[in-house]
Amino acid sequence: MRSKAHSLLLSIFLAFVFQSSFSQTIVRGKVLDIETNEGVSFCKVFFTDGQKTTSTDFEGNFKIQGPPGSKEIAFAFYGYDTLFRTVIPDSNQYIVVELSPKKKTIQKVVLKGNQENPAYRVMRQVIANKEKNDGYLLKAFQHESYSKIEIDVDQMSQKFQQRKPVAKILAGLDSNNRLKSEKGTLLLPVFFSETHSEYFYNHNPNLYRENILRTRISGVGITDGTFTSQLIGSYFQTYNAYNNWLNIAGRDFVSPVTDRWKSYYDYRLDESLEQVGDKLCYKLSFEPKREQDLAFSGTMWITQDEYAIKQLDVKIGKSANLNFIEKVNITQEFTQVVDSGAWLANKTRIVLDVEEIGNNPGIIAKSYVSNYNYVINKVKPIPFFDSKIVLDEDALDKDPSYWNTHRADSLTDEELRVYGMIDTIKSLPVVKTYTELVDLAISGYKSIGKIDIGPPLGLYAFNDIEGHRISLGVRTNAKLSKKFFARGNLAYGTEDATFKYKLDAKTRLVKRSYTILGASVSRDIEQIGVYNQFNRNNYLFNAFNRWGTLRQPFMLTEQKVYLNTDLFKGVRQLLSLERRNFDALFPFRYYKRNRIHLDSSLQVSELIIGYRFSFKESNLFNDFERISVPMANKPVFRFYGVFGFSNFLGGQFAYQKFFADIKHNFRLGVLGRTNYKLRAGFTPSLLPYPLLESHLGNRTIFYNEASFNMMGIFEFVSDRFASLSIYHDFDGLIANRVPLFKRLKWRFFATANLLTGGVSNQNRQIIPMTDENGRSLAQFNGLEPNKPYAEMGYGISNILKFIRIDFLHRVNYLQNGASPFGVKVSVQFSL
Repeated sequence: MRSKAHSLLLSIFLAFVFQSSFSQTIVRGKVLDIETNEGVSFCKVFFTDGQKTTSTDFEGNFKIQGPPGSKEIAFAFYGYDTLFRTVIPDSNQYIVVELSPKKKTIQKVVLKGNQENPAYRVMRQVIANKEKNDGYLLKAFQHESYSKIEIDVDQMSQKFQQRKPVAKILAGLDSNNRLKSEKGTLLLPVFFSETHSEYFYNHNPNLYRENILRTRISGVGITDGTFTSQLIGSYFQTYNAYNNWLNIAGRDFVSPVTDRWKSYYDYRLDESLEQVGDKLCYKLSFEPKREQDLAFSGTMWITQDEYAIKQLDVKIGKSANLNFIEKVNITQEFTQVVDSGAWLANKTRIVLDVEEIGNNPGIIAKSYVSNYNYVINKVKPIPFFDSKIVLDEDALDKDPSYWNTHRADSLTDEELRVYGMIDTIKSLPVVKTYTELVDLAISGYKSIGKIDIGPPLGLYAFNDIEGHRISLGVRTNAKLSKKFFARGNLAYGTEDATFKYKLDAKTRLVKRSYTILGASVSRDIEQIGVYNQFNRNNYLFNAFNRWGTLRQPFMLTEQKVYLNTDLFKGVRQLLSLERRNFDALFPFRYYKRNRIHLDSSLQVSELIIGYRFSFKESNLFNDFERISVPMANKPVFRFYGVFGFSNFLGGQFAYQKFFADIKHNFRLGVLGRTNYKLRAGFTPSLLPYPLLESHLGNRTIFYNEASFNMMGIFEFVSDRFASLSIYHDFDGLIANRVPLFKRLKWRFFATANLLTGGVSNQNRQIIPMTDENGRSLAQFNGLEPNKPYAEMGYGISNILKFIRIDFLHRVNYLQNGASPFGVKVSVQFSL
């Protein structure tokens, strides 16, 4: 009997336990953005009976446990429509929910009497405590970083999928293993990467360095991982919200905690206090006062004690004045790295949704950065930062076991499949063909083994000197060598029956200082007023000027050897020994020193010593080439000295020339961004005008940033000059406040080009009026004393997203039929 009694009690106890367990409603799941298919961080999740509440984590995952009988759960987050979902009561289940973004989120706050928006009190404290909470104001910090990037083609219509190339790609994939979003749409992965690195930062002066320890890359069209690896570390994906302006892809976005926060944003205090981790936080929602402004909408959690940003979730919507971008989401989680002090972002996720263009699909780019193992105020010596991005010798090692111990967050099953899918896609013949076509469009060259052929715009031209000009260019590529580079061009004119050529070869002696030793020889037709040995024009401008009637043409034969090297961080030196011969193809003579004999050819030999100063820029290596990435708001200086020798290597003249310039761009707060270039030159020697500065005009209908666009070719020559070129982008200051322009997303800008200079009497007098037979010779003009040349302009860009129109006024020197007004067009791609 006693045994039966024990069994009965045990049965009752177990029944009670199991009844209690199964009577609870346990829901696990993930909250997704229906448009980007990314997890929604910090979303509030609660049962509608009001008894249980939680929030999603950084990845959008959640777990909530409710009382018996609970059958409805709600999902609420700023910027999204609140979603209600029926669940199975008294069960354990997993669900995936999708939130739809709202078109309008914050309503105007109606205040009575002297009431103040309660969010303003919090915002004033946030601004007052910025210096204490901004981790970038610490003396120094360093940390490890793990980052990953995925790029997928999405929103592929049935019509697009039926295109022959796309159908071949899809046919090459296992139909049972195709990648789909959580909502069932087909995704085509084209890039995936992981990077483990060390990041170092010093404040005052602001210096950074990233050591990329290991990277793993798989991408369509990626032939070599070294250049790509330098772009996918944590530095290029990090934004400091405490700055007033955040520069994203060349555009300036105003921060939600800018010092002028009232001018740009509407705020709402959603929660007086909410527990976030171990901190009580104010929850604030915000959105731009003008939806076209480059500003964010979103939510931030501000700690009660420090008034620091604990969590931040911001979005840039389609209504913002951006091109090709459907949406940008940036989510950050911050950690306090100093007791009662500075905070830094320990997790950052960025989702970039590129819109569909016509019948073409869109693109989803996702990046994630996790920072950990912080070391604070360990200041590194300045020379340590000489290299901004350093690729470890073993960075491209493919050993998969490395990631098992150094990956901060494990890959999802979907991400593991992506690697294999990309390898399959990029090996398909149709993808290889299209990759080559895209590369041709971007670089202008077609790769054939170890050489490239092109560029297409230079293959043919027609002008009055050469007739039909046929040209072909070749260059080596990384398959031949990453330390040696050569390129050449051969051209022939049917009218002058003359071959022209150029051959340039160079080798990298030292990678760290990027020491380049090179030599070149060339013979080709150039034009006075277009040719400049220090300021090369853009390729399109040069190609166009090969057509039609050539102005003051001459045959230039040139040989040179040169050495470029970094003397130390930020200072680069150029040494060049050059020999050039000018044979005029137009009526030209000059007096020799005895002022008796005339000559039509010029031969010079010269030594050029140049320096470039840029102390705030990153250098990236792409095969042989080094690409400089200047830091915004930091100037770049150049200085050149040219020393000509008489009776050396055939040189006819002894002379000196000096040139200097500065390029700089900076933010003018709410007024926009200004770019300017200041240039000056001085030639204190006696020289014929082809050896002086012939200021670059523009006879084309296309705007050229390097030109005086209302000036003619060879209109003014100087032996001393100073010029100033200014471009100011109003960045929505005007257009975002005018209804029609706001809807069209046009952008307004202003330009100015000023030039002062002159020519000495001795340099004027060595050019005769007639030749030996009394025929008139081409003369030249200089600027008048104390009368600068000036042209002013204004314009509209972003017409149909890429057309720019400049309206230009020439202020003076209107004699000889010069037009006081002109219109130039150009193509300008920007976000």
